[in-house]
Order: sequence, then C-alpha cells, then structure tokens
Amino acid sequence: MIKKSKGLKAKFIDNTKFKISSFQEYLAEDASKIILKMFNGIKKARRDYKNE
Repeated sequence: MIKKSKGLKAKFIDNTKFKISSFQEYLAEDASKIILKMFNGIKKARRDYKNE
C-alpha cells in the first residue's frame, strides 16, 4: 500500500502490506530481495532528508 509521507512530501510504501508468502518458489526469493532493497532505499532517503 502506498501512503503519503508527511516528512518527505512524497509517496512511500508501507512494508506491513506485503505478503511474500503468497509468492511461490523462486518468485518468493526474488520478491524478498527486491522488497528489502526497496525498503532500505526508503530508509536511506528518509535519513538523508532529516540530515538536510
């Protein structure tokens, strides 16, 4: 689910809305890697925004 961030004034993705268990076999592995990278990027963007 995509929500509006008050601090960044941009959209971010709520990580509680993902159900990786619905994927099967190799798709689950790929999805978990991609989603993890995406959330790490979001965390970094928020941290950089706070530092500015």
